[in-house]
Amino acid sequence: MATKPAQRFSEIQKNTLFLLYALELKGMTGPVPGARLLKMINDNTQGFTTHRNNYNLSCRKLVMSGHLKKFRNQSLQLAFSLTDAGREKATEIYLHKTEQSTFANSH
Repeated sequence: MATKPAQRFSEIQKNTLFLLYALELKGMTGPVPGARLLKMINDNTQGFTTHRNNYNLSCRKLVMSGHLKKFRNQSLQLAFSLTDAGREKATEIYLHKTEQSTFANSH
């Protein structure tokens, strides 16, 4: 039986999973509008802007791989939340990023 190759995550995907997990830790458990997530990503990255088309494609791939659930509100705007698989990967990313941040701040 062939094994499934490990999925590689882009920085956009990692940032999306990280933010959704961080929001869950703060008590926001419902779907988060995609436009809000994109704004948060762009506000927290220095030196480059993530374009909407790239962001939408990254989210679509996360939905297809089972890491995000996609919702639409009354105005048909996209919103996303983590699945169990997404939460597991997001936890990994969150711990890795916060560990690096803690290490950098202590030196």
